[in-house]
Amino acid sequence: MFNNRKYINQLKAENEKLKRKKEEYEDETIKSMNSKDSYKNANIKLMNEIGKLKKDIENKENSVCNVLDANKELSLSNNYLENKIKLLEQVIKQREENECRLNQQVVKYKGMLDKIDNYTRMLEGRGINE
Repeated sequence: MFNNRKYINQLKAENEKLKRKKEEYEDETIKSMNSKDSYKNANIKLMNEIGKLKKDIENKENSVCNVLDANKELSLSNNYLENKIKLLEQVIKQREENECRLNQQVVKYKGMLDKIDNYTRMLEGRGINE
């Protein structure tokens, strides 16, 4: 959002600079005119410049709006991805907990199997695993 604000401030500064330039141009043109024809030509030129400046300002305002819309879309996408990451972290944590429980059960049943194997050897003189 800071970059957008910076861009908007640059546009405002540029707009002010163009307004000052226009005023200076108007003052210089009026001072330098000697006849009605030169005044008329200068006025037409000035009107063309003003039209161009208005179009430029409008284009820059549209650019700012587009940047703000893109920023909003990126924020929404970022929130969506953050939620997905949290969900994946929960799934990974549950998987690790399940793996730990399964390893505990394997160790428990392996110990029971070893006990049964030892009893069988003692009673019959041979092991189950043989």
